[in-house]
Amino acid sequence: EADAIRARVATVAERERGVYLLTLEDGAQWLFNESVGFSYRPPRAGENVDISRASLGSFLMTYDGQSAVRVRRIR
Repeated sequence: EADAIRARVATVAERERGVYLLTLEDGAQWLFNESVGFSYRPPRAGENVDISRASLGSFLMTYDGQSAVRVRRIR
């Protein structure tokens, strides 16, 4: 597995306030581990996100210069 990927978002769904489920063009799904603040602008379909491996097997997603968000792959 790669330590970092850049992928295009296919769909975004808000699961609960500030917690998003991203489906990437390759079918992989990533869920935010924690809720983000009101000022966070989630990615939209067609935009690119960067996901990189973090400590202890976790992953961080960065998007559009905003703070990194801890995510986990669910599919």
